[in-house]
Amino acid sequence: MIANSSFANVYLMTDESSDRDFLTRLVAYAGVSPTEVATRAGLAVSTLTRPLNHEVNYKLSKATIDKLRAAFPYFPDWAPVADHLVDDETAQYTPVEVLPTYAGMGNYILDSR
Repeated sequence: MIANSSFANVYLMTDESSDRDFLTRLVAYAGVSPTEVATRAGLAVSTLTRPLNHEVNYKLSKATIDKLRAAFPYFPDWAPVADHLVDDETAQYTPVEVLPTYAGMGNYILDSR
């Protein structure tokens, strides 16, 4: 799929966010232990507990995120998904005629005086 296929992490993040923050919010939302979250998502428990309990030098994989999203689809931190996904990246697109970027600029002149 084209939408989100290039991005390993498909949840909303800020500069201060991390997988640990994300997992902490997800566990709180689910109202169960990290072990139960992993089990419901079909993941190895260590997949979630390692980044929760230790500093790691990797991000959660897209496959992990996809499983979490499938298990907890209404978690509010998920990034929006395009409503028209295209499975074939070579799909033909309809050309759209657009005005040149300079159209409609009129006679406006930037004056620094």
